[in-house]
Amino acid sequence: MDTDARWWALVEGDGVRLPLLSHGEAQAAVELLQLHAAAGEQGADVAGHLACALARRLPADDVVTRGSPRP
Repeated sequence: MDTDARWWALVEGDGVRLPLLSHGEAQAAVELLQLHAAAGEQGADVAGHLACALARRLPADDVVTRGSPRP
């Protein structure tokens, strides 16, 4: 199984949700995942998917999309 396929299997699995990140850590993770997705390298599609999944769980006014200035 190649690396991307392994990452997709982990992301799409039916695992138990765990509260692992602080609010700030989640915001940083979304931004870092967006940067990785934009780079278009290995894992970019998985990174974009994860960024969207995390961003949906944050309050709407907390999500900063790549390239947007912080208020």
